[in-house]
Amino acid sequence: MDDIALPGLPVPPPMGASALPAGTYDGSLVLVTGGGTGLGKAIAAEFARLGADLLIVSRRERHLAPARAELAKLGTRVSSAVCDIRDPERVSQVFDAHALPDVLVNNAAANFPVATEDMSPNAWQAVVDITLTGTFLMTREFGRRHLAAGTPGSVIDVGASYAWTGGPGFAHSAAAKAGVESLVRTLAVEWGPYGIQVNGLVPGLMLHEDMTDDIRGNLARAVTDANPAGAGTGSGPGDGRAAIGGGRRDRDSTDGRHAENDGSGGVGGSGRHAENGESGGVGRHAENGRGGGGAGNGPADGGARDGDGLDGQHAGGGRGGHDGGGEGGRRGGTADALGRRQPALRVGAPRELGWAATFLASPYARFITGHTLVVDGANWQRRDLVAPPVTPVRDQLGGGPFTG
Repeated sequence: MDDIALPGLPVPPPMGASALPAGTYDGSLVLVTGGGTGLGKAIAAEFARLGADLLIVSRRERHLAPARAELAKLGTRVSSAVCDIRDPERVSQVFDAHALPDVLVNNAAANFPVATEDMSPNAWQAVVDITLTGTFLMTREFGRRHLAAGTPGSVIDVGASYAWTGGPGFAHSAAAKAGVESLVRTLAVEWGPYGIQVNGLVPGLMLHEDMTDDIRGNLARAVTDANPAGAGTGSGPGDGRAAIGGGRRDRDSTDGRHAENDGSGGVGGSGRHAENGESGGVGRHAENGRGGGGAGNGPADGGARDGDGLDGQHAGGGRGGHDGGGEGGRRGGTADALGRRQPALRVGAPRELGWAATFLASPYARFITGHTLVVDGANWQRRDLVAPPVTPVRDQLGGGPFTG
């Protein structure tokens, strides 16, 4: 393949383009959990471009204030609320304090890599409570209020492909996401008669600036493993991290209770790295839920900016694109190397996930419900003709022999 120039899937339209007519969401309110950073904010931005007012929710105010300012530049009204989605009383208070949303996007989740035998009960509970129970509580409140008001609505649950395949190294998240997938199918039938649609959305590998240092390091190692000399990565031998860029590590948890991902994970690698569009990170950094969180090893709702680049300067996802440089940007070698691991021969752009979300909740998709749309360039369906040698999950995570 190195000797043949394969085209791969075409790059998406530029930042600012929309998949639907202007004004599609005029007069609508869209609530996005984990909307302060990463893929959640990218989804919110695409609804805003189509006229929606926004209500973004995060567990931390410091992630909401910058997002409000950025999203407001799109000409929309942006409200926010600090909310731990595991707390049913707080969830109810958020709905009480705002107009009833027309669309709910359940994007917040939790994840970190760990071998199942090393996973503490608290680590399991933290991930399941945020990813599955939090999604249920938000959806239940949304549905009950629409049922009482007799109004239609749309729910979009951000899932992961390992809900179908299983997720070695991510048993807690895979089980929780399987539960979310079941909720999509169940509630589509239960609430369809009342005019409420429920669909799922699964992201693939999408680079953005809210990725944690651990995710960036994970992806850099994937590039370095494939190219030990560092050629084309923008880095020296043995260190691809510089090609990924800065980022931040947000480590305020000592027991796994804060293993929260506001959707800024949204990435995966291959081989020993998670290939599911939901997570990254390296297992040796996730210590049994102690100090682990998000899609790496710190709460991945941390981060400074939206890699989708609301101002159009940070668009990622094309061949040669990156969260810091646009299609063909200054760090294109890394994104290109990662793209070669995808059937599409490129990574995704966060705006592509946003376009899919705006379609699923739009008037043009009224007969689509109970469906999960995968936006990953067919990566989750990839199979080798000859299976590679088996490497135990413990070895992939650098955990060493199990000692009990």
